[in-house]
Amino acid sequence: MKDTHTTQPSKPDPGAPGASSVIDEYMTREPAPIEEKDISIEEMQAISDIETRKKKLASSLEAWKAQLDQERALRKGASIVVFALLAIEILLINLFFYWIGIGRMRIEPWMATSILMAAYAQIVTMALAVIKYLFPETGGDSISKIIGSL
Repeated sequence: MKDTHTTQPSKPDPGAPGASSVIDEYMTREPAPIEEKDISIEEMQAISDIETRKKKLASSLEAWKAQLDQERALRKGASIVVFALLAIEILLINLFFYWIGIGRMRIEPWMATSILMAAYAQIVTMALAVIKYLFPETGGDSISKIIGSL
């Protein structure tokens, strides 16, 4: 019966004598300098192109992030204003129906029902409009469009 177990090359044991000096030497050695004669012109051009694309991508991502932050702040402010106005409307409608209840105002029951239903419909519609138009669904493809344009 053959031994099918293969042995991996052993790594130096950090506790072994002399191992720490090997590790220290490896960690402290500097990479070999690249001399001009070691790189061809095509390779230098490729490196330059990669660095240029990296800078363009970084600046595009920073601008995109700033734009998204500004849009979020604007949307948040607009939604707060709309919902504050809706809250005021709800309070006024409650006040209106309170006055009807205590007899300060007299209106027909069908009119009170109509006012209540219209106000409810308006509040729900405005809330849905804020949710749909101020906070649209965003896909993950927008970042890929930015990267693809570079």
